[in-house]
Parts: sequence; structure tokens; C-alpha cells
Amino acid sequence: MQTWRYDARIADIQEDHRKAEMQRAADLVTAVEEARAIEQLRYAQLQEAEREARTREQAQRIAADRARAVSDSLRDNLSALKAGLPGLTETAVRERASTLTGLLGDCSNRYQRMAETAQRHASDVTLLLDSWPR
Repeated sequence: MQTWRYDARIADIQEDHRKAEMQRAADLVTAVEEARAIEQLRYAQLQEAEREARTREQAQRIAADRARAVSDSLRDNLSALKAGLPGLTETAVRERASTLTGLLGDCSNRYQRMAETAQRHASDVTLLLDSWPR
């Protein structure tokens, strides 16, 4: 007589089991979709970082080429100045020495600021590397 109750209870348990299995499958699908979304986001970030790195590298190459051209021009000008010194008056030599002293001071200041900036960047990179999860 109680068989029908047991059968009903077994059916309820089987239904609960089927629902739990379906929920686990749905949760798994959701987790896989979330993982794919995260992977796609990270890949997009990587692509963007690589693009920005190539752009920076190209800009640095252009800046280095310009600096090299200016340096070459300055070297040529200094060579011409040195060759022309014997024919200059004492006043002209003093004026040029004063100008060159000012130019050297400006260059020294700029190099010093550049070195400080480079040191800060190097420190930032070290901080990022040291704090990256392992």
C-alpha cells in the first residue's frame, strides 16, 4: 500500500537530481562563457599594449634620429667654429665662448632632467614587476 508513496518520493528525488544536474550544467556553461569573455578581454588588452609599444618604439626611433641629426649639425658647427677661431677678434671669441657656455649649461640641465625621469620610470617598472602576483 505504501508503494505508491515510495514511488512518488523516488520520482521527486529523481526530479530534484535532474534539476540539480541541469543547474550544474548551466553553471558550467556560464563559467565557461565568463572565462572566454575574460580571455578575450585580456587578449584585446595585450593587442592594445603591443600596438602602443610599437607606436612608442617608432616615436623613439624618430626622436633618436632627430637627436642624432641635431648632434651631427652641432658637431659640424663646432668644428667650423674651431677652424674659424684664429681669424676672430677677441670680442667675438668671448661672445662665442659665452654663448657656448650657456648652451652647455642648458644641455646639462636637460640631460639631468632626462636622467631623473628615466630613473623614475625604471623605479616604476621595478615596482610593477615586484608587485606582480606570482
